[in-house]
Amino acid sequence: MTDQAGDLPRDVTAARIAQEVTRISAAPDFARAPVMRRLLEFLVGETLAGRGDVLKAYAVAVDGLGRPDSFDPQTDSYPRVQVGRLRRMLDAFYAREGAAEGLRLHIPQGQYRVFFDVAGQAAPAESATAPVEPEALAALDTASPPPTSPPSPAPTPPYLFRLAAALLAVTVLALIVGALYLSRRDAAVPGPALTQPPVLSVASFDHAPGLAAVDEEAESILLDGLRRTWLVRVYDEEEAPGAPRPLTPASGTSPNGPPSYRLTGTVNAGATPQLVLQLTNSLTNQLLWTGEVDLPTDNAAMRAALAPIISELTQAYGVIATDERNVAGDRFAPGHRCILEFDRYRRDRTAPIHARLIDCLDRTLAHDPSHAMALAARSYVETDRKLFGFDPEAVGTRAASLALARKAVAADPFNAFAQIALARSAQYGAGCGLTVRSARRAIELNPYDANLIGIAGVMLMNCSEPDAEAVLLRAVKLDPDAPIATRTALVYATLGRDDIASARQMIDDLPPPTPLGQPVADLMRATVAASAGDIAGAKAAWARLERMDPATARDPNIMYDRMMLPRPYREKSLAALARAGLIPPTAPR
Repeated sequence: MTDQAGDLPRDVTAARIAQEVTRISAAPDFARAPVMRRLLEFLVGETLAGRGDVLKAYAVAVDGLGRPDSFDPQTDSYPRVQVGRLRRMLDAFYAREGAAEGLRLHIPQGQYRVFFDVAGQAAPAESATAPVEPEALAALDTASPPPTSPPSPAPTPPYLFRLAAALLAVTVLALIVGALYLSRRDAAVPGPALTQPPVLSVASFDHAPGLAAVDEEAESILLDGLRRTWLVRVYDEEEAPGAPRPLTPASGTSPNGPPSYRLTGTVNAGATPQLVLQLTNSLTNQLLWTGEVDLPTDNAAMRAALAPIISELTQAYGVIATDERNVAGDRFAPGHRCILEFDRYRRDRTAPIHARLIDCLDRTLAHDPSHAMALAARSYVETDRKLFGFDPEAVGTRAASLALARKAVAADPFNAFAQIALARSAQYGAGCGLTVRSARRAIELNPYDANLIGIAGVMLMNCSEPDAEAVLLRAVKLDPDAPIATRTALVYATLGRDDIASARQMIDDLPPPTPLGQPVADLMRATVAASAGDIAGAKAAWARLERMDPATARDPNIMYDRMMLPRPYREKSLAALARAGLIPPTAPR
């Protein structure tokens, strides 16, 4: 491997590197990816100028990817994701086209600097980095736009053909064996008993003339969002241009196994470009979902426009998860199927499901002790032993829950749900410092999961964070059918501001609750009606609460404890209920 600028391999000049950039840019996958071409030229230029080792995410985003000066590398992983994509595209290019005269461009993991490798040459000794002369750097200007056809590669020695043929035969055999092994949807890694998330294959989108850059930007944002969820394993077809279309278990496999779903799209021309998306079940060829969204040309606005689409596809009760729950088989099988049932449990929270979840999560962890999602889910159900009365005599549940959540984060620090599990367990024992840090980190890691953002918003509200209400509103904007917990927190925050009219409107807009959410909704309806002086409405809601949850009707603090409702909101709510004659004057706890 070679270094930059002063450490170029023998006989390699900036002009020769520029020719290689031109050859790469002319390849079909790069020709239709202007963002990748621009990024490659920028990184090569910075490396040759001697700045490769000091490149930061901000410079890559602003100077290499055209982001505005306000770009925040602490909250946006865009440059890291795009450089990772460029790295994979370069690897695929050389696997397909080979190295021209032995020269190969390479970006190691965790770096932004480009290395210039030459077959047969050892890496040079360490030396001070000296910039290349400006005249040599100017040769890079010839790399864009790409020519209509790439230059002819140098002749390949005959023995390399024989070696390549042998390697190809071995590779094909390995792929066939791998395809047969992975033909089952529930192939386990590691251990044969762990079910796995489905593979979502994302096709290269079609676009109207002149909209290649808009298409590239939309694809990049969608891929970034889809890769942030635990629900699917994403396969980008553009990184393997030879992949069959459509991909099915019978016709091809991705690196992650046979695709279960395929996402296709077209960017159409108009006053504002419009993206039309289709999601198909590759196993049944059934069209599951279509979506349309206008695409602003500004990156931040485009990201905001695509966020509800990503949320609809990937959240706990989104399109893919709902279809996955219809797959036949053991719903509580260890691994992915168990985690899907955990999401069902979070909605319903019944004692039988709680017991079965503990069993399937423990079996998952027996096979894979570092399974981050299983550890995070196990933290949840451990807290619920006492919180929801499933095991009132249990001891040490808070400490055990916190320990499990910490293990989940250690197993995968970039798993947003592991962070939210840590925030939840911390609020019941470790205090608001850890709760707030982990909740905010969860939102950074997955800003497209409406359910997760709603949970984080509730925790921020419980810790009296000033932006909690804005976070909750963001969750509802992503998912108009947000869970009852998110909407409940918003209603109590609105009552806390004495905005009774808005609180009543929120109650009117409340979707029908689940059986678990019905007592929560009735307590909230009674509180809002009592606050508005609607005594008849308050009594009607209270009568339903007494039938559904007599313990909470006797002491609303039981429900407030589960919700971790802040003390000021409790005081106002209890006072309103007492004024309506529904409860005796009660102190919050």
